[in-house]
Amino acid sequence: MLSALLQKLSTRRTPRSQTPRPQPRARLTLETLEDRVVPSGSPLAADAERSLTTPTGAWVYTGVDAAFLGQRITADNARITDLEVDSTAPYKFTATLVKNTGDYAKGWWWFYDLTGSQLAAKLSQLQARILDLETYSVGSAQRYAAVLVPNTGAAAKTWWYYTNISQATLASKLERERPEPEQGRLQASYDELREWALDLERQLKEITATRTWRLATRYWRSREALKRALPRRGGS
Repeated sequence: MLSALLQKLSTRRTPRSQTPRPQPRARLTLETLEDRVVPSGSPLAADAERSLTTPTGAWVYTGVDAAFLGQRITADNARITDLEVDSTAPYKFTATLVKNTGDYAKGWWWFYDLTGSQLAAKLSQLQARILDLETYSVGSAQRYAAVLVPNTGAAAKTWWYYTNISQATLASKLERERPEPEQGRLQASYDELREWALDLERQLKEITATRTWRLATRYWRSREALKRALPRRGGS
């Protein structure tokens, strides 16, 4: 009698609803720091200094020397976002500064009277990219003034700079370095596959949890049935 009861309990099935329940879909957000697209107006945008709309302190000075700029940078906790060389004997500049706080805060450097090789060395040494670049002549020698920002961490971007090239050469380089449409399609396919895989993983976890709950329910029901059956058998 007991074996028959256990056999009957082991084959019992819990009724299932025939109406499928809507399942939430997981969506993966992929982000690659080197090539990600950041909305204009964000502190991490490629043109953040020119597209940010957050109010901040800003100053423009013209016909000033390096010592004056250094004093204002320290006194106002500011940094240079645009630099023009007005003259070289003596050096005079026109510069735009912003408050180096909040959305505008970042590490930075500025240099002038650099040769091309010195500029390249600074970029490599500081792991930086150019924010603003000016070229000018001192006698027959070409010199550069530059404002640099770090190109590391969340601020890292893929970038290039060229000097002494023609307009046609620049147009050719821009065309060659434009992302290929195929790359965009591949990325979209990759994102879709990742989303599909995550959705399958979520469904598997849900199925496993449901199966475990059903087995546990059957186990406890069997125990209760046995408790009720055994006393009646002993008293018969």
